[in-house]
Amino acid sequence: MNRLKAYYISIALLLGYTVIVAAADSGKEIAAFFRTLDSLCSKHDSIGLVRLAASVSGKDLWNMAAGEGPNDADSLRIRALRARPDWLFDERGMLRSEILSSISTEVNANEEQLLNWLTVNPADTPALLELLRDRNPSVRWIGVYKTRFISSPPPPIIQALRLIARDDDHIILVNVPGLGTDASPAPLHETNAEFSAPLRQLANEQLDKWRQKVPRNRRDEADVGLKRLVRVYTEKPVHRLEIEWAVSRFGRGGDPVAKQALTDLAPETPSQQDAVAAVKRAGNSQ
Repeated sequence: MNRLKAYYISIALLLGYTVIVAAADSGKEIAAFFRTLDSLCSKHDSIGLVRLAASVSGKDLWNMAAGEGPNDADSLRIRALRARPDWLFDERGMLRSEILSSISTEVNANEEQLLNWLTVNPADTPALLELLRDRNPSVRWIGVYKTRFISSPPPPIIQALRLIARDDDHIILVNVPGLGTDASPAPLHETNAEFSAPLRQLANEQLDKWRQKVPRNRRDEADVGLKRLVRVYTEKPVHRLEIEWAVSRFGRGGDPVAKQALTDLAPETPSQQDAVAAVKRAGNSQ
């Protein structure tokens, strides 16, 4: 029995080590992504941006670098595309011909799929609606961005954009300057965590131009963002410390909306009870 117990312990340790190594490798790859992104932007390399955006497809990437994120494959693709979208699209919202001709000569499957999304004509309402309704947030981002090239939007496009502005579930944590108080201002280097909804914001910016803007619901953004972190906390133990540290910055001077959402946070399933308790403890640790 002792030998059998020792065997299972050794297997568990090995699996744990494998998960930790995989997480470390994921972090290195994400760090390399951001270094490459900075380099491509400094070189004004639009073709490189498209290839970089395609390079993360299908990869199991995830971290909360510096307490921001999650940085996963979809988020990274959005980061690459939104870095300089004016380099990618012409005045009609079509992928620039020089990019298409250059990449089309030597393209892999991931790049071909991305090109299919990038080459959708904003005037093609059914094709654009497919982008806006896609389950992948990076595909929705492409669709939302392309709506700025429509002068007279048809009702289905307006409705799809309103749904994104109100309900899109791509919510991330970002660093914002510490708030402090008049009597005790936050140090210049201090930052707090705040939930951000990039697709909701982008969609609402366009709706505002069409006088169709919807009210921002910061509480819903915080609720959706916290539930996403709890799901990851439950399903991927290797990321628990990153999540705990990220939400711990809701402490002194933190976002009051996120704080209240954390206080009211409840498990979606019985299996999330421990995760919710741990996330709440972390958020109240400061």
